[in-house]
Amino acid sequence: MRFFQTGSLKAALKMLMPPILWQAAHRIRSRMARKSPPVFEGPFASWADAVSASNSEGWDSPSVLNKTLDAALKVRDGLAEFQQDSVVMTDIIYSPTILAFLCLILSRYDSVNVLDFGGQLGTNYFQNRRILRSLGSIPTIWNIVETEAFARLGKQHLQSDELRFFPSIREAPILNAVLFSGSLQYVSNPFEILEFIINAGATIIALDRVALHSDPDHTIFVQHAPGIYGASFAVWQFSRDALVGWFEGRGLRLVDQLVTPYGHVDNSGMIFVR
Repeated sequence: MRFFQTGSLKAALKMLMPPILWQAAHRIRSRMARKSPPVFEGPFASWADAVSASNSEGWDSPSVLNKTLDAALKVRDGLAEFQQDSVVMTDIIYSPTILAFLCLILSRYDSVNVLDFGGQLGTNYFQNRRILRSLGSIPTIWNIVETEAFARLGKQHLQSDELRFFPSIREAPILNAVLFSGSLQYVSNPFEILEFIINAGATIIALDRVALHSDPDHTIFVQHAPGIYGASFAVWQFSRDALVGWFEGRGLRLVDQLVTPYGHVDNSGMIFVR
């Protein structure tokens, strides 16, 4: 299979996805845009300063873990269709970025073997499980790298032949296809992690729901999220041009930038290939 030799990912996705999915994404994006956006405090001079100004114990605090596990188990057991950041939803919200990412994998490889960094308890796997299973005999393995607490819960409640959890990127298999979905901006050392996976041979890197701005420099804020976790977190907002330049300096080009169907800030999807 060979996709995207010419044209854009958006055009290819519209051929692959039924119109109802694009219409649903537009409705969801419009509905969520009307909700109150999160509050960003800052910028801060350092990540440590932003952490000190936040009120959260971290993404693996008991409140976040419990809410996320409860939502993930509902999806696993068929009691809910989808969950994002512990919010249970009655309909699956497909990400154009992740769908494009899967198509690019299939254009190069004969299996879907993904490293999902910060994938919590399988949000992205369950989001796309129906599509993955419709591929028939094409093997699928979804590897999630998470904090030790999340990885432990994942192994205990959700791990299967297709879905696996690891507490460290150094313990996970480094694969050609790597996904960061709403996760890259919440780690203290995003460029060290990216450097590690690029040096290990990653050829397709997707950034879904990545926080971008048009300023020339990356900045650090505290994001207040009372409506989801009742907490606040340190967060990067990346300079779009500086981020693209960083990848280009390491031999990866931007294939396309897509709009995410959910989120409040200028969250975008970006896919880079070698």
